Amino acid sequence: MKSCILLFFVLLVVSCQSDEEGVSKVGAKAIFTSIDSPIQNSANLKNSLEQLVPLSLDSIRKLVPVKIGDYKAEKIVAGSRFSGEVIGLEIRFINEHDPEKKLTLELIDGAGKTGFLILNASKERLKNDFEELFLTGYRRVYSKDGLRVREELDHIELDLELEFILKNRFQYKIKSKKLAINELWDLVQVLI
Repeated sequence: MKSCILLFFVLLVVSCQSDEEGVSKVGAKAIFTSIDSPIQNSANLKNSLEQLVPLSLDSIRKLVPVKIGDYKAEKIVAGSRFSGEVIGLEIRFINEHDPEKKLTLELIDGAGKTGFLILNASKERLKNDFEELFLTGYRRVYSKDGLRVREELDHIELDLELEFILKNRFQYKIKSKKLAINELWDLVQVLI
């Protein structure tokens, strides 16, 4: 009961802290803090995640701003997948000064039985270091800034894809077009 009341107050505070870009970084951190503590302190992550109810659509929308630097959201799709058991969000961003530079962010809440299965599959992909080189790019799994990351790059098209898990609960997939790798990581730092 206390956690429900805490979550209500956190969501209330978050809604009051929103700015013109959709959500303040303080608001997103408040949501992450309120949902992260029980998971990290749990002796059994699997049971914790399977027992949790996924965030509401409104709450998951507040985890990602609608503007990141020069990138503004052009399309936002939030909803449930897999018979309503998994809550996800997809946002397409476009650079206001260079419309060829695009970014798509997919975020899935790993709470609930189905969400946990999706998250667990992602964790397996990210488990071991790996590198595969092609004539046109590479695919690799490695650690960066405390995250396990899957990174794929096509040098010719400048298509880049990242996958990582944040707070032992949220699966992020970020795809970009025409961005240099350091540009994309700068934008990711704003999100995490």
